[in-house]
Amino acid sequence: MNSTVIGGAMPQHAPQFFTKPDTEDAGAIERVHAVAPDIVSMEPNRHHNYASLGWVGAEIMSAKSHYPRIGSGPVELTITLHALAHGRESRAAFIADPVGCADRYRLTETQREALIAFDTAALQNMGTHPPVPLLANMQLQRQRGQG
Repeated sequence: MNSTVIGGAMPQHAPQFFTKPDTEDAGAIERVHAVAPDIVSMEPNRHHNYASLGWVGAEIMSAKSHYPRIGSGPVELTITLHALAHGRESRAAFIADPVGCADRYRLTETQREALIAFDTAALQNMGTHPPVPLLANMQLQRQRGQG
């Protein structure tokens, strides 16, 4: 399947997608392009946050993914979990008063109950990206002195 690249960036780890220096292994580049001929890679943050966009055929889309697909339903829950994962003040508020903290967000009753109990399996099954509840839980345990 051929398509047109509509945008691109040149991250420091993959300049070979856009240039081919004489010292570069041309065979490795051809093997990458054979697997992912139409790819755009972006790396806006300083370490591990990145995105790779690819255009693939239907046979690849039917393969089982490592992570389940993420829907748009748990947006507010995801915002809440990111606040707990990355904000010391948010974690302190949750540790002091889980009910009051949960009530600050526009959560469904089911999401609210799972958050208050911090049931990571339930939070994952609601469609959040699986590592996000785990990271929030890990940071809560650390702040409580349990980890």
